[in-house]
Amino acid sequence: MSLLYDHMLLLHPEQSVHLENKQPGLPVGCLTERIKTEALIKTVEAVVTAD
Repeated sequence: MSLLYDHMLLLHPEQSVHLENKQPGLPVGCLTERIKTEALIKTVEAVVTAD
């Protein structure tokens, strides 16, 4: 499961941009926190805009 998770993070769009531009990849912890933050924001937006 951990290998699958690492593979998923490697293919994340933000990570891909860094690697394509010959920049160092983002640390797993940093990328994980960004994904969690994005999910929280989307959830709050969905609750606020719900009828």
